[in-house]
Amino acid sequence: MSNPDVKAALTPVLVQHITAANAHAARVSASTVNVGKLVNEIRKDDTSGDAVVQAFQAWYEQANAAIEAKVAEVDAYIKANLVVQPNAGVDLDAERAAYKASKAQVDAAMAVLTGMGVTFAEGELPVLNSLRSPARAAEAAGDGPKRPRFANVAVNGTDVTREVTLKDGSVKRTSNLTLAAAYIAADSGEKCKPSDIGAAVFETAGTDDLKTVPGRTFEVVVNSGEKSYTVTVQTPEPDAAAE
Repeated sequence: MSNPDVKAALTPVLVQHITAANAHAARVSASTVNVGKLVNEIRKDDTSGDAVVQAFQAWYEQANAAIEAKVAEVDAYIKANLVVQPNAGVDLDAERAAYKASKAQVDAAMAVLTGMGVTFAEGELPVLNSLRSPARAAEAAGDGPKRPRFANVAVNGTDVTREVTLKDGSVKRTSNLTLAAAYIAADSGEKCKPSDIGAAVFETAGTDDLKTVPGRTFEVVVNSGEKSYTVTVQTPEPDAAAE
């Protein structure tokens, strides 16, 4: 048989089996339910008419309010009693302005010299420091711990979030691995490190730069004490990740 004849003979057979496979796939898809996601949606549904769910929602709102109040209370105590501010008498605004003025002079001079073909060997000039804190500078240089941002973090289907009031009075919702670790530690009674959860997320994502995988959801299992917890993280969408 020629190739066209073989194709003509097999095409109906292929169509038959593809159609049958698609029908099976459709039935499997229609019968498969993401139980964890469904439970999470129902638990947070404000319009739920179930008395048990409504009672939980009321309790959860009160519990969160109590937690936020305690967090604010201990934060205020720590700031007042345990945080040592170095050089408290320094006028930071004036120092920042003076830094920017000096840096502008350096940038202008370097632009002229570069245009003239003048170069400097390593060590000829002092290193120009940035205004970043040492911790942020180390993180930017890759020497500090990675602190990825997430659109949402959940533990066993429960969102772990915190609302922060910004200087302009607006409220920002945050969700991070620190909150997830605190949730797990409180439930298990054992210490849980955010860095351990982060390491598992990085391994699952195949990268420690989660900006390269925006809008993705990753799920990892974290063991704490005698319990296991499923941590689900969602990376920010591209526009949010760039902020």
